Amino acid sequence: MNQNAITLKLIDFTDEEVNPYGTTLGKLAFSKFISHLDTVQKISVVAISFGNVSADSSYLREAVISVIKHYRNEKFFYVTDLKNADVRDNCHYAAEAKKQPVIAWEGDEYWILGPQPSPSNLSLLELVLKKRSVTTAWVATELDISVQNASTKLKRLVEEGYIMRREEAAESGGIEYVYAAICLSD
Repeated sequence: MNQNAITLKLIDFTDEEVNPYGTTLGKLAFSKFISHLDTVQKISVVAISFGNVSADSSYLREAVISVIKHYRNEKFFYVTDLKNADVRDNCHYAAEAKKQPVIAWEGDEYWILGPQPSPSNLSLLELVLKKRSVTTAWVATELDISVQNASTKLKRLVEEGYIMRREEAAESGGIEYVYAAICLSD
């Protein structure tokens, strides 16, 4: 996939604080993220690397999840290097509070943080995350559903912020949508 992507280190937006906490500090980090991201217009995928940062849910709600929600369907975000299960839980609670899903990636392993899709869309989301990119026709065949049903479900996952969509040239010569996991590469 040829996309414009960057990785941002959370520590760079915390004033080098490895244990940031609270709403006030989170809002300061939010402003720093927005100032930075507004200067990189052509970026479509943003990875936020947690590194060694341990933060509470109120900080993560304001600093990370609010940024993701601010750019929803304009830039696509995921989080990475979220090895600490407690911090991952804090991020999940923050995403729940903002009703903004985000995928946490660690190699090929992933966690769906925040609101979960409906059970029928969850199986489709997991399929996209495992395959990394799919077409509507492929999903329809794989799940034995109509193309229209597959298209509706995929579009909903995009609108809700779980996956992204891009246009590519179809083998037939037209244009087709490809639905992809939000990550740096296929």
